[in-house]
Amino acid sequence: MKIAIFHDYFGAIGGGEKLVLMLAKYINADVITTDLNLESIKKMGYSDIHIISLGKTPKVPPLKQISASFLFATCDFSKKYDFFIFFRKLGAFCCKKT
Repeated sequence: MKIAIFHDYFGAIGGGEKLVLMLAKYINADVITTDLNLESIKKMGYSDIHIISLGKTPKVPPLKQISASFLFATCDFSKKYDFFIFFRKLGAFCCKKT
């Protein structure tokens, strides 16, 4: 079974991001996100997790949230994965297609 975890942003690594990475490693899931910072993820020892970046977002609120909402709303992974996990609120924008 192919599993995808959607998470809003991976620019700064905090508790939520650590939880997503630990869960992805444990259940062998891919992570789909925006604002990917691979340096931080490698330093934490999670370089073996497959992470898909939907792109960068502007740093200025509310443009950051609007841009991320658009990126999630326009992606379609419905044929690539069997099960989806949504962390935080913006990942839910892709629910229509999953």
